[in-house]
Amino acid sequence: IVTALHSTTKLFLSGPFGSGKTTLALERIRWLLSRERTRGDEILVLVPQRTLALPYAQALRGRNSPPGAPVQISTLAGLSRSAIELYWPLLAASAGFANPRREPAFLNLETAQYHMAPLVDHALNSGDFDGIRVERNRIISQVLDNLNKAALNGFTVDEAYPARRAAHQRRIPRPLPARDLDRL
Repeated sequence: IVTALHSTTKLFLSGPFGSGKTTLALERIRWLLSRERTRGDEILVLVPQRTLALPYAQALRGRNSPPGAPVQISTLAGLSRSAIELYWPLLAASAGFANPRREPAFLNLETAQYHMAPLVDHALNSGDFDGIRVERNRIISQVLDNLNKAALNGFTVDEAYPARRAAHQRRIPRPLPARDLDRL
């Protein structure tokens, strides 16, 4: 594996928790940075959640960090946000925003949940979720997930739930008509 770490090919590491992926990745990054042709801002470390970026940040941005531009350490959400911020001037006008010169405002999960909570509370009090035995916070999370998926698939808020309901009804097994039971 050390041979692969010290080569110029792209490298993808995967494995179970505690198997040494971070240690190997840091060794690879240090080796790349020791070469004069690789700058830190040409390296992207993509982690699934921010807490997993901490070992990289400590090793690559502390007192003993390699000289030069810092290595980019990000989650997929962070990378997406950076791309949107970078290309916003090109995207905003064609996407139909009312004020395309205004910078985008990003919601983190906690803020989105905070704003969704009163809407879910109103629905709970109205009896809209009476048939569901799930905790309030899980409903909030699920509603946000559904809205995100709808947006990614180009649905408006008004189109999202009828489409979701139709998809769900297609998956519910239906009883066979009596005439078909004889063939079983």
